[in-house]
Amino acid sequence: MIFREIGRDRTERAVNPSRRDMLLAIATATQAMAQDGIVQISGHPAEITLTPLSRLTVRISVQPLDSGIPVPIPATGALVEKGWPQPAARFRTLAATRSIKCGDLTVKLANSPLTISVEGQNSRPIQELRFDSGRLTFS
Repeated sequence: MIFREIGRDRTERAVNPSRRDMLLAIATATQAMAQDGIVQISGHPAEITLTPLSRLTVRISVQPLDSGIPVPIPATGALVEKGWPQPAARFRTLAATRSIKCGDLTVKLANSPLTISVEGQNSRPIQELRFDSGRLTFS
C-alpha cells in the first residue's frame, strides 16, 4: 500500500510504509466509513480482496483506490514474492454482511464499522479485525 502525503511546500509524494506502519496508520488515522455501503479508508474508496493460499491460509488485502484502480501493494520482502492465485472475492461495497468460503476458512465482512472475521470449521472464530473510530482492534 502506498500512501500519499502533501508536504508543506504543497508537493505530493509517495510514502512507502512498512506493514506495521500501515496497520498503525489505519488504526490511528483512518476510519472505515459506510456511506452508501462504500468501503472507505481515510475517506477514500478502498477494495478488499480475499485470496485463498491454502486450505488454512487466506490473504486479505485492503487497498485504496486511485481513479478506480487498486494501488499496488509494494514488495517489501515481508512476503515472499510469487504469483498469487486468483482472488475468491473483491469488494468495494458492503451493503450487508458477506460470507466468503476460502478453503476450510470462512471470511465474514461487515461495514459500519468495517469488520473482517475469519472462522474455521464449525464457525470457530480464528481472527477478527475491526476498524472503529480510527482504531484497529484484533481479537
